[in-house]
Amino acid sequence: MTTTLLSRDFVRLVAVAILVATPLAWWATNSWLQGFAYRVDLSWWMVALSGILALAIVLLITGWHALRAAWQSPARSLRME
Repeated sequence: MTTTLLSRDFVRLVAVAILVATPLAWWATNSWLQGFAYRVDLSWWMVALSGILALAIVLLITGWHALRAAWQSPARSLRME
């Protein structure tokens, strides 16, 4: 529950970034690949996989930080402040 609350904002930001960056990256990559003699076609699953990988990294990192904060002693945190 707590991890979900913490991750929701980061997932939204990454989703918006993916929506903005995907068409730009697709255009830039295709125009760059046009200059080569042996051209490689860019498939849709390559772009989708990079977006899914970015979301997975965000979820892993925010989950790890949430669990690390939950495992710490509250008395230790208060003593440091």
